[in-house]
Amino acid sequence: MKKLYNLKMKEGTSVTEHLNAFNIITNQISSVKIILYDEIRAILLMCSMPENWENLIIAMSTSATTRALKFDDVNSTLMNEELQCKSIVENQGGEAIALADHGRRMDRGR
Repeated sequence: MKKLYNLKMKEGTSVTEHLNAFNIITNQISSVKIILYDEIRAILLMCSMPENWENLIIAMSTSATTRALKFDDVNSTLMNEELQCKSIVENQGGEAIALADHGRRMDRGR
């Protein structure tokens, strides 16, 4: 249980890697007959995220005020957020490459 409570996603770690570590620990806990209810797993996962994910965590917590949090919902939201962030970074990189290429073409013409 101590491993689970102390688990924090490190900067530069992907959500997938973090979820794998989280699931390994929760499976070990389940193997010794300790029951982690779905909502508890969801809360522990949210608590294990770094501070730069805080806005998303608050949004998920707030949206769950009328219903119980579900681990699968939290899991998929975190995965989707990471994919969106990667997509934005890739698009920004693509624009920078296009601008850099454009600049080279102008220099060649002179």
